[in-house]
Amino acid sequence: MRINFTRHGGARPGMAGLGNARRGDALKGNDEGNRAATGCKTTHIMKLEPIDWSTYDYDFIAEMNAMSQEVHSLAIEKGWWTEAGRNDGELIALMHSELSEALEALRNGNPPDDKIAEFSGVEAELADTVIRIMDMAAARVYRLGEAIVAKHNYNKSRAQRHGKSF
Repeated sequence: MRINFTRHGGARPGMAGLGNARRGDALKGNDEGNRAATGCKTTHIMKLEPIDWSTYDYDFIAEMNAMSQEVHSLAIEKGWWTEAGRNDGELIALMHSELSEALEALRNGNPPDDKIAEFSGVEAELADTVIRIMDMAAARVYRLGEAIVAKHNYNKSRAQRHGKSF
């Protein structure tokens, strides 16, 4: 199973088009049934077949960079960026606040999100975190897609638990 990133739900040649599929299709097992039975309270670990990332590095980087630009453009359009810009400390604190909201959702049983009910609170808050990261990366012209691929490839060479006990 390949998971590729698509924008606007349109599959491209050679891409699986996860955006078109139901989220449960990416999982082995019946995730949709689990969510319906538990009210989004079940933690489900995705078990995907290994991916040879070297084949997909370019697609991932291109999609990540394009989505980051789209996220940043929307943030500008919605008034989050002014000519004065925003400081890095504020941007990182806002990322942290989204993670705190994810923790709070877990503490409250991880109910469906109040804005996008087809996703749990944790899923929505993690998405908000990534959106804030993408916004900052695009604004600062950071090579986020490339850095993710490079860091993932580096982590492949590291010892179990990076040589630490915890």
